[in-house]
Amino acid sequence: MTDNKYWIYLENLRKSGITNMFGASPYLADAFGLERKDAQRILADWMRNYDPADYDIIVPDPCSGCDRLYDCDNMGEYMSCKKLEKMV
Repeated sequence: MTDNKYWIYLENLRKSGITNMFGASPYLADAFGLERKDAQRILADWMRNYDPADYDIIVPDPCSGCDRLYDCDNMGEYMSCKKLEKMV
């Protein structure tokens, strides 16, 4: 299980289906106020080390009805989960 807040966010984003993960760095940068290069580095590191078993317990299922927040005007430019934020 991982406690890396960026990796948890990326897994949540992956499960949401909002974007192909090769295009995930702008979402990561926007959600955490990161520079583009830093977000790309974190994304590449996540992809190299990805193991779905790391997220079985801590990432809510997209259909579970948790308190997800979406910015509807930007189709997911900001995505978070109140339960997930409390865990990080």
